[in-house]
Amino acid sequence: MNQVSGLVDVLVYRRGIPWIVGNHTGTVVAMHVGRMSAVVVGSFAPSEQQVRQAVNGVSSGEALMKHLVCLPGCFHAIVADGSRVWVAGDVAGIRAVFAAEVAGHQVLGDHARPLAEAAGDVRLDSHYLARYLIGPAPPLALAESGHAPYTSVVSVPPGCWAQLDNQGQRTVETWWVPPDDDLPLGDAAGEFTEALRQAVEIRTAGETAAACELSGGMDSSALSALAYRAVGAGLLNLTRTSADPSNDDVAWARLVATAQPAAQHLVVDVGDLPGPLDGIGEPLALDAPGSAVTAGRMSAAWWRLATSHGSRVLLSGKGGDEVMHGAVPYLHLARQRDRATARRHRKGWAALWGAPLREVRAHASHPGPYQAWLARTLQPSAPVASWEARRFTMPNWLTHAAAGALLDAAASAEAAPLHDRPHQHAALAAVRAMARTTRLHTDAAAIGGLRLGFPYADRQVIEAVLSVRGEQRVSPAEYRPLMRAAMRGIVVPQVLTRRTKGGYSVDVDAALRRHRNTALALLTHNPVLADLRVIDPPAARAAVERWGSAGGMADVLVSRTVAAELWARTATGTPVPTGELATSGRA
Repeated sequence: MNQVSGLVDVLVYRRGIPWIVGNHTGTVVAMHVGRMSAVVVGSFAPSEQQVRQAVNGVSSGEALMKHLVCLPGCFHAIVADGSRVWVAGDVAGIRAVFAAEVAGHQVLGDHARPLAEAAGDVRLDSHYLARYLIGPAPPLALAESGHAPYTSVVSVPPGCWAQLDNQGQRTVETWWVPPDDDLPLGDAAGEFTEALRQAVEIRTAGETAAACELSGGMDSSALSALAYRAVGAGLLNLTRTSADPSNDDVAWARLVATAQPAAQHLVVDVGDLPGPLDGIGEPLALDAPGSAVTAGRMSAAWWRLATSHGSRVLLSGKGGDEVMHGAVPYLHLARQRDRATARRHRKGWAALWGAPLREVRAHASHPGPYQAWLARTLQPSAPVASWEARRFTMPNWLTHAAAGALLDAAASAEAAPLHDRPHQHAALAAVRAMARTTRLHTDAAAIGGLRLGFPYADRQVIEAVLSVRGEQRVSPAEYRPLMRAAMRGIVVPQVLTRRTKGGYSVDVDAALRRHRNTALALLTHNPVLADLRVIDPPAARAAVERWGSAGGMADVLVSRTVAAELWARTATGTPVPTGELATSGRA
């Protein structure tokens, strides 16, 4: 590889000219046939043989691109045919795509910050930051509106490719459409098993050792079982304890480990890791705000456990909950297919929630046209039936201008759902919200030489899950029916009966209280978010003083604001309050 400007390497030349540059230690496969060039870049990318097979016999760049993006794995695909260039990431958003104008030319990249620096404009985008503060996450149409953390950069939605022509014009086109959920469970469970197995094998190929986050839940247990088949004695299962006495993860994880006699199982005591927010004043330069900004010290210690045992890959079950998201509007379609099943499900959810049947009916009804729902979803009188989260909340410490801009953006957005069935769209919106966070964790882990793998975010896995009828992959009477059917004979049978889910709220709440003064100082002593006219510090103070005690969405909103402020300070080189100031929390 040749060094360019002492900062980045030329990863791929085309016709003797540097074409793709960057810092990358994963797989780069490049093929040039005539005027056609095909490249895949990623930690879990297709093999050279797979790329060669895609190139052979393809007559156009667009046809080749359609072949590449459908290969298994998590990677970027780049194609050029002499007249156009295509660039795409994955359908979840872990492999993001951004664009900027640099010296009069359109440039595409996988991170926003380097493009902003190349464009000579690293001003932060206040609209992006205000949208990030919405809890539990911004509505998808606002999150994927094209705004990036920097004003000079635009983002390309997952499932789309960016195309550049010879005149330098950039267009964005959708290449992936999620499936209808029309397959019976019995017909689709095998496809899900195979898709997940393949996703795990891609991440463990060529590895003699691999690590897996094992909570003992169905999602992580399935990954662990499949990884054990792939690397055997090279598998390290990592389980974290909790200060919450009701968290029963360890017992279930040990049950999984009994079926893997050759593998290692490391149970890490809650006191053996830094706390969730320890070290939040330490700068961690990431591409965007997210929980990775505030959990740097704890995450780094966790990842070191994996690498110290020889693992270069750590599998995570994140994405499993999201893709199997049980948004109750599935009952609207289920009622058309099987009224008796829909009736049983409504009664079952009412019993589980302890809610009146009419409330379940309201949540399960069709939320109406997507744009009409979006226009009202940030209002105090938001509709009950939803295309995404049940309710979105804006912090009351947003400035009047920032809050007004969010309401206007929601009301005026020209957006369409990812699928015309609300429960399908809801699952994908949840997956993409997860991916916006995990891509940052992926970057942070790579600093220590560890590759994070999220098999549930792969296209084939998502398609296999979403193809199953909503009323058969979700049920109030049976937890995760699809997972139970797909993992029978692979996962320890008792684990497939688990209905509990371990939580870490006790650990997190204690951390929030412990670092409350730091948060007060961050948000009241010359905060960058105030300079950008995103937040009003005096309005934020009362909420921060209750951080870790208020619970629910109130704590989530403060946590998102703290993460955004920490990120903004690092991005702008603004010091974090230290010493007496952080202790007192006073400006």
